Amino acid sequence: MRNAFDRADRWRQRAAELREVADRMNDHASRSSLHDIAAALEGHARKIEEMTLKIGRVRGAADARRLRRPAG
Repeated sequence: MRNAFDRADRWRQRAAELREVADRMNDHASRSSLHDIAAALEGHARKIEEMTLKIGRVRGAADARRLRRPAG
């Protein structure tokens, strides 16, 4: 399975591609809608990264607690 940050980058690539399509549109409403969708894809990428970092911190804290516990 690919890294979560790689998935986030792919969502950003899709957003960039969508913006390129939007910039070629003549209809203002269509162009605006596509830019809104691209912004939502960027937001999705940010959420993937945020959740990945949060999960990493939780796992790191759990590992640290386990290492500090005395054996017994």
